[in-house]
Amino acid sequence: MSLFGNNGGENNLVNVLGAKIDTMIGLPSWQGGLEPDTQICLDHLCSYNFVKAQNLVQVKKAAGSMIATNRNNVIYDAIKSEAKWVLFIDTDMIFPPDSIQQMQKHGKPVVSGLAFSKTPPHVPNMYLRIDRCGWTPIVQWKRGELLKVDCTGGAFMLVEVEDFKKLDP
Repeated sequence: MSLFGNNGGENNLVNVLGAKIDTMIGLPSWQGGLEPDTQICLDHLCSYNFVKAQNLVQVKKAAGSMIATNRNNVIYDAIKSEAKWVLFIDTDMIFPPDSIQQMQKHGKPVVSGLAFSKTPPHVPNMYLRIDRCGWTPIVQWKRGELLKVDCTGGAFMLVEVEDFKKLDP
């Protein structure tokens, strides 16, 4: 039995407590593993949310060859558990323990953390549409400022579950 969940199963302390899960943390991956630094950050994030922020989170590892399917499985579990938020975290990200609160404070239904492309040029993974078929990366911004983008990846993205309920599966 685990304090923060066991891959989305029904037999965990969150359900034993009868408390609602605030945030379902989804780790969609094709190989199923986590980078060591990501695991450390995840441990700190879970601890911070339980002890300091008094929010219950549940971690759902979703492994398989189709990342989109893995993300959908996380969403289905979040809806089923009546979580308010889904936080997608790629398995190679690092982040501070209060990341959920930092993103929630903006009051937006979708907020993404800053991530960079893995291959050169290492541009931020956030883009503006320049025409019907083209995109340009955003390479300048003010540190700490929320920035509206037309496109971003899901490497570290917080989404209100209610927004998923509005979409067709």
